Amino acid sequence: VNSVALHPNQAQILSADQAGSVKVWDLGSSACVNDVTPDPKAHSIQAVEVSEDGRTLVAANSHAEVFVWTCASAPEYVESSGCAYSASKLAPVTRFRAHPTGTYLTSAKISPDCRTLVTTSSDRT
Repeated sequence: VNSVALHPNQAQILSADQAGSVKVWDLGSSACVNDVTPDPKAHSIQAVEVSEDGRTLVAANSHAEVFVWTCASAPEYVESSGCAYSASKLAPVTRFRAHPTGTYLTSAKISPDCRTLVTTSSDRT
């Protein structure tokens, strides 16, 4: 496991691994409720992040690519956490190269207002 993030619904943890997958774990049952491999070449996922509002999930791989998904609406979590989204169902939004070919991403963070994504890379940016 290269990276983990706690979903704002407080019921799920996301993990990213060397095999190139992003897994969503249910904290109540300890079961994997979603397993996504965004790149069929299975490049290592270096970072995973979820927005503070719980709507957006991003993953960054070892080839400087970023993958973005939206999380499904989940009204069952509103009462316990105030977050109406779940990562157990993801819809792909986009994929893009964030840094030059030949570099790898080391981190990805979504701003608190959910409008900006910042990445860091082996190219020292």
